Amino acid sequence: GILRALGAGRWQLCRMGLAETSLLIIAACILGTGQGIYLAFMATRIDHLMAGFNSRLVVAWGAVGVCSLATAGLALLAAWWPASRATYEAARALIASGRE
Repeated sequence: GILRALGAGRWQLCRMGLAETSLLIIAACILGTGQGIYLAFMATRIDHLMAGFNSRLVVAWGAVGVCSLATAGLALLAAWWPASRATYEAARALIASGRE
């Protein structure tokens, strides 16, 4: 609401919302992949220590890439509705809705 009152265009707000979503997607994919690899490594270590299994960690990078792209697509699709809806509201209504 405040950016609209200061003169930002409708589609500029939409692009800003989608850009913010994109940054969150990138951070989530990087951190989630790192955490998943770490937990898989720890699981192989626990298998070795507790049961004596000698397994090694193999990362399927193709599957990681496909899942990351699917996550990014779904997140952008989910962010499109609120971002585009904000472009049609009047600046005064957007500012007033923040007080509730």
